[in-house]
Amino acid sequence: MPGAARLICELLSRYGLIPDEIVQYQSQQSARHWQVLQQLIASGAAFACHCSRSELGGQPHFGRCKTKPSSGRPHSYRFDISLAPETIEFIDLIQGQSVQNLWQSVGDFVLWRADSQPSYQLACVVDDADAGISEVIRGLDLLDSTARQIALQHCLHLPTPRYAHLPLVIGSDGQKLSKQNLAPELDPQDGPAQLKAALEFLGQAVPDQQNTQAILAQATQDWCITRVPRAERR
Repeated sequence: MPGAARLICELLSRYGLIPDEIVQYQSQQSARHWQVLQQLIASGAAFACHCSRSELGGQPHFGRCKTKPSSGRPHSYRFDISLAPETIEFIDLIQGQSVQNLWQSVGDFVLWRADSQPSYQLACVVDDADAGISEVIRGLDLLDSTARQIALQHCLHLPTPRYAHLPLVIGSDGQKLSKQNLAPELDPQDGPAQLKAALEFLGQAVPDQQNTQAILAQATQDWCITRVPRAERR
């Protein structure tokens, strides 16, 4: 939604969560994403796919696209999974060992969508590498994306960050609390109490301080990632 990115940054700032560097917007990196896609196409690691979702019938895509292109029909670009290791294995700093057979579970995954936008997998890999990201901390719902991103990193000869996937906060309806699921907005007027609740949820020591900055400073000093629970919690 227009203005959503600005509101998110403002809200984070009101909680005392200030970025160390200038915020980079994925939407401004399209030329860079396209450049890397062309590199993958030239190396034979990516190919144009004219298959629709209905033609795939909900099944993974395997092998070169056999649907003949039609005039004016939008098409995507996929990663040739046969060029990646059959199994990707990594140690998540919270969830522990993770093993995924991409050939069985994913197939040739999308790198560039038919609506001329980079996929989440391509954008993350390129942006993380360009920014020199060494640790990726995100929600447990993105754990399954990690193997695809590691496969793409290997293909592009890019470093693989360390990953940590946090448990999700689940509402009474069984859905994660998010804008997508219409979860209520946070009220920064109650910032200290909400920060303490977040720390408790993450298994961390809860500071006695009542000031936002003091809570964050103490929480940073006492942070221990091994205390973070693995599973989703309500």
